[in-house]
This record gives sequence, structure tokens and C-alpha cells, in this order.
Amino acid sequence: MGISIGGLSGLDTEKIITQLMELEQIPIKKVQQRIDRYTLQKNTFETFNLKLLSLKSSAETLLDSATWQTKNVTVSDSTKISATASSSASQGTLKFNVTQLGKSESIYSGGAVGAAGESSDTLITNFATASSGVLKIDIDGTETSITYDVNTDTINTLISKINQSSANVTAFYDKNTDKFYITSNTAGNKTITITDDSGGNMAELLKLRAADSPVVENGTSTQFYINDMAQMFTTDTNSYTVNGVTVNFLNTGSTTVVVKNDSSAIVEKIKDFVNKYNDVQDFIKEQTKLTTASTTSDKTTDVSTRAPLAGNYLATDVSYNLNAKTLQAFSELRNAGQYSMLTEIGISLGAYGTDNANKLVVDEQKLQEAVENNPEQVRLLFGYNTSTPTETKVVVNSGIAHQIKSYLNPITRFRGLIANEQSALQSMIDSLNTNIDKMNERLTTVEENYRKQFSRMEQQLARLNSQGDYFSSQLASLSKSK
Repeated sequence: MGISIGGLSGLDTEKIITQLMELEQIPIKKVQQRIDRYTLQKNTFETFNLKLLSLKSSAETLLDSATWQTKNVTVSDSTKISATASSSASQGTLKFNVTQLGKSESIYSGGAVGAAGESSDTLITNFATASSGVLKIDIDGTETSITYDVNTDTINTLISKINQSSANVTAFYDKNTDKFYITSNTAGNKTITITDDSGGNMAELLKLRAADSPVVENGTSTQFYINDMAQMFTTDTNSYTVNGVTVNFLNTGSTTVVVKNDSSAIVEKIKDFVNKYNDVQDFIKEQTKLTTASTTSDKTTDVSTRAPLAGNYLATDVSYNLNAKTLQAFSELRNAGQYSMLTEIGISLGAYGTDNANKLVVDEQKLQEAVENNPEQVRLLFGYNTSTPTETKVVVNSGIAHQIKSYLNPITRFRGLIANEQSALQSMIDSLNTNIDKMNERLTTVEENYRKQFSRMEQQLARLNSQGDYFSSQLASLSKSK
């Protein structure tokens, strides 16, 4: 019967070392959990900053004078006139009576030019006697020179050069009629003269020179009357601008153009501000939430869940200040008989205990009426000067939009309060990552030591087993000698 030492040499040392190393890694996992939490907070602050910037941008829009000068244009007969109005356009009604539409001056070949081949072939191919040089286009004394090479240019490239030149004309070649056409880009009776220069002869070959009897179609100006006045107005562009209103003439006849402030567009800008405000408040509420839930049926064990910004002072402070600055009453406006707070134009705080608590709620009908009836007062509520609370053309230093913009600027700007929060979190993340690197270096040493220890143990066990085998053999020899 042999002697054995408890079967220790059969241990799965690799599995034991793996389990020991898992225990050693527990502190690293805890540090990694802290890194993950700080990273989530940092990313949440980034989203928070973007939402605040969006709200700030909406406030700046309400401080922009162009927002309050958006105009709505109504045309009584859109088949005769189309119209647009600039932000500076005067409100009112304009009546246009168009008696003649403008027509562009045109000149084209006095006969078939006899072009051979295709318009994509070189000019020397199209016209065997063609010579390089300059084609000159003169319109009412203003001359434009077009240089061409008959060996490289084609009818198509010549047309492109003409159309892209300062002559302000459009040229084309029609293969069916075998004629070359040039038309002024503006209406009106003009004098167009085409000549050759610098040894070229394309004007001659295209039969556009005066000597070649080209066909000329005279242009005409648009003629119209405004508000039934006796004076006749003319334009060579088929469009006309008066009081910031640009009309495009499409047909003859009478048409009325009505210009008003676009109250609907203004209401949408205000509603956008409200939506951005509510979005911020919803985000803060969700990201600062602290919930406690029971994990057992008898409710003896509770687990708390913290949102990324739970307990963060900056987030809760922003929520409070946005609320206070948006809902405050402005005494200068009230004393001047103006709208002094949002509730007067149909915007109020949602009822406590409802889904709209701490959010702005819009009475759209009341807001629309306020903008339509008193647009200047609504504008002043969002931005005014405390010294002249009834004037709009001033440097703004108060009002809801101004207050929000001024408050959010140091929070959202480069190296602002949110950036500082992110920087502090990044510093902690960097420090913890450094700690993990050091801990991992230590674990490498620990694992090496474990392996050395188990290796020595295996060697000792091997020696013990060898000695056991020797003693067994000696005992067996003694037994046989008896």
C-alpha cells in the first residue's frame, strides 16, 4: 500500500489564481463605478448646457428687432402680381394698375447662318472661313468684349462666354432655324449693336452686324399706376419696390397689396421661447430626481436611485432663477401702462400638482390677441430700457428675454459655470484613471507572486510524493525479507 499526501498535487491552481485575482479586482471595479458615474454627470452637463443655449438663443430672437417687424403680404390677384415685404416695410394698402408688361430687347440672325456639324464642334468646323478675334456687344453705349478662338471654342462655349459676361444678356443657337439669338436680361427699349474686332468675323458669320440686316424685336418698359394717381410709373425689370414692398408684375390689370405685421410669426417665436423654457425645466426635474423604492413585499428594504445631477446646486439654482426671472413683474412697464408680466398676454405657470407644474402654459387666443392689438407692448415686455419703457428703438437693459439672456450668459459661455463643473468632473475622472493604472500595475505583481507561491507549493508536493513513494518501496522490501 503506497503513501500519499492528501492528493494536493491535483489542485486546479489556474482556477484558484483566477478566483483570487477576481477578489483583488473588486477595489478597481468600485473605482470604475465612480468613473462611470462622473462621466455620466459630465455628459449630462453637456446636454444641460445645450438646452440652456437653445433657450438663450430663443431669448435673443425675441430681442431682435427683425422678429417684431416680420410682415405678412396679401395680394388680391396673384395671377397679376406677386409681392414680398422687408422687415422695414410700411403697413398699409397699395393698389397697382398695370397697363403694359415689360418686354426684353432681342436681336437675332438676319438669315440662316449655314453652320456645319454640331454646336459642340469647333467654330472652324462650323464655319470654314471663321477667324479668331473679339465679338463686341454694345447696349445703349455700354460695350462688352467677348474673346474667342475658332480652333478651340465651339458655338456652345461662345454662348457660355456671352451669357457669363457683363453684357447682361442671354444668347442661344437654334439648329432648326439655324439662327443665333441674343436677348437683354432686362426689359425696356434698348439699342443692341453687335460688331467684330481684332480680326474676328463671328458677328458677320452669325449675321448679327447692322450690315447683315439682323432682326430686332424692340423691348418695352412695364407701365403702371399706384393708388389711382395720374402719374405713370415705369420699370425695366418687371419688378418695383415701394415702401419696402417689392412687387413682381405678372400680368396687366388692377391688384391690391395689403401689408400687415405678421402676428402669427411673432406668436410662434414666443411659443418657441416657452417650449425651450419648459424643455429646460423638464430636463432639470428629470436629472435631479431622487427616488426610493422598496425591494421586498414587506417594504423593509429600500433602494435609493439618484439621477446624474441629484443634489447639484447649480441645476436647482438655474431652475429657481429661470422661474423667478420669467414670471416677475416689471414696475417700469406697469407704471407706464404697458404689459408688465407674462400672465397679461396669456402665459402663466402651470398648476401645482399637475404635469405642468413649474412649466409655462400658453393661452394661444389671448396671446394672439395681445400680439395683434398691442405688438409694441408685447415687444417691450421681452426687452425695454428702464429709462424709456415705452420706446422700442433703445438699448435694452431689462425685460424677460433680456433677463434670461443675461442670466444664462455666465452659465453657458466658454469657461462658464457649467464648463467649470465639467472640468472638475474631468479632473476627478483623470485622477481615478491614474489610480486604476497604478492598481493594475500592482495586480500584475500580485498575480506573479501567486503563481510563484503555487509553483513552489507544487514543487514541495512533488518532493513529498517522491519521498512517500520511496518509503513505500522500503517498507515493501522489509516485508518480503521476513
